[in-house]
Amino acid sequence: MAKCPNCGKEVKKDLKQCPHCQSEIKPKEVAAKKTAKKGKNKKKEKTKADIKVEDKKGTSSSQDHDEKEANSKANAKTEGDTNKKENDNKDSQAKDLPQANTAKEAEVKVSDSKKAEPTKKAATEENDSSTKKDSAKNEEAQSNKEAKAEDKKEVKSIVQGLEGTPTDKPHPLSKVITPYHPDYKPYIIGILISIFLLGVFLFTLTRFNNPIPPQMTSFGQQTKQQEQHVWFVTGPTKGENAPITKIIVLKHGKGIAYQVFDENLTLKKVAKMNEDQVINLAKQQDRIYFEKAAARFEALRDGKNAEDFGHPTWMNDLNSGNRLFFSFENKNDNSWRNANLIDENQYNQLNDNKKFTRVTKTEQEFVDQLGPSDKADMKMQDDLKKELAKRRYNGLINNLNAMKYIEPKWQAVKIDNFNQGDEVSRQVVRIKEVNKLNYPQSTTQDILNKLTAEQKQKVQAAASSYQNTSNFGSRYNAVNAAFSQEYFNQIMRDFFKPAQVEIKYAINEPTSLDFKDARFIGYQAKDGGYLVMKAQNGSQKVILSQ
Repeated sequence: MAKCPNCGKEVKKDLKQCPHCQSEIKPKEVAAKKTAKKGKNKKKEKTKADIKVEDKKGTSSSQDHDEKEANSKANAKTEGDTNKKENDNKDSQAKDLPQANTAKEAEVKVSDSKKAEPTKKAATEENDSSTKKDSAKNEEAQSNKEAKAEDKKEVKSIVQGLEGTPTDKPHPLSKVITPYHPDYKPYIIGILISIFLLGVFLFTLTRFNNPIPPQMTSFGQQTKQQEQHVWFVTGPTKGENAPITKIIVLKHGKGIAYQVFDENLTLKKVAKMNEDQVINLAKQQDRIYFEKAAARFEALRDGKNAEDFGHPTWMNDLNSGNRLFFSFENKNDNSWRNANLIDENQYNQLNDNKKFTRVTKTEQEFVDQLGPSDKADMKMQDDLKKELAKRRYNGLINNLNAMKYIEPKWQAVKIDNFNQGDEVSRQVVRIKEVNKLNYPQSTTQDILNKLTAEQKQKVQAAASSYQNTSNFGSRYNAVNAAFSQEYFNQIMRDFFKPAQVEIKYAINEPTSLDFKDARFIGYQAKDGGYLVMKAQNGSQKVILSQ
């Protein structure tokens, strides 16, 4: 079956005249019409495809299917409109054609059509075959063209995503590939330079804060360095349980010494600490050493501690009492009266003076010379001796509690070298430190300046009682009144006070102490102790050198 080129109705392929509109049917015209329609439809499909490619950016397969259906509907509508127009043309033509008046003319036309039927059939088949081939070629070319256009569109979309061009839907690759734009070049260069400078700064800072430790070092060298170093002064015991008595910190060419109160602080306990932790511990120990000074004397007072603090002279004075100096006027009857409290220098100047008799007594000797006559007097004498010792310690403790803590300060460190030939054989380290208890040579210093006039009179009365009477009770009362708690509070004032004193450490032989958790290196001191530091690596050693 075929369609009439005039009316568009279906007719047989071999008819020359349309039975519907009575118009003549030419085979070539039918083929041309078909080809034109196919070409027209292809053109429309191409237009739709281009529009679809332009609008398509990463759409899904369901969207493609919807667009195909829309295109087919549009093509069907277009074809229907075309057929309708052709039918209208054919109807108008059919009105103008002369109609056959006789049956003969109709038969002649039918006969002619039958005769020409084989020829027309062959021509029609040939036209259909060529039309199909042309259509296939056109479809293949159109398909290739559409594929190329789709590829170009895909490439354009990728390029737009890389260049940062705003699109409705960014290409998936735009999230993977970093967009680059020529205007970004100065910023990229600046970022790279900043990263480089930051790396140089961090490297320099790391090397400055963590310098490579030398294989050989010395206490003298470290006193001149800007870096921080920590040294420990230990007792005569060599080992990880050696008690630490002082902690010395070196930095910026100076040193600072901290007292250690805790007798259980050993090298083993500081082995795992870093320098900052050790310094914080040293500051705490130095303050505790000062604050606990009064407690140490309380233990002495109560008989719980027999230590002499390294100063047996003044400890003996503390136990026996202060030594006092007096002068008496000589009388004609070989007696002497009117005791006068003087200082030690005045006492020494009266050695050859015949007008005066000089007398010196300690507070304890005043009690010892009371002269008891019975057991009751002896008991009173013994109790007064204990009471005066208690008052003496209380006066010292009261003054210690009233003192203010003085924090150690950075001091210059001096080193004296002693050579044997060309080599240093020993050194003496000298550093000033704050001595929390500046021990006096004697407890009799400045006694006259500390006592009030009333207290002086009481002491002189006690001394005169030994010349004026032999009565035990009278002497007891005079001595007890003279050496009251107020008296001891006065004379013990500033007996101990913080002061900067120079401490010397004589060092000679380098040594090392290897423990499980750390390795210490340093020197043996002349007094039997050690001056050591924590080694910065496993092979570092010390030498006697500045």
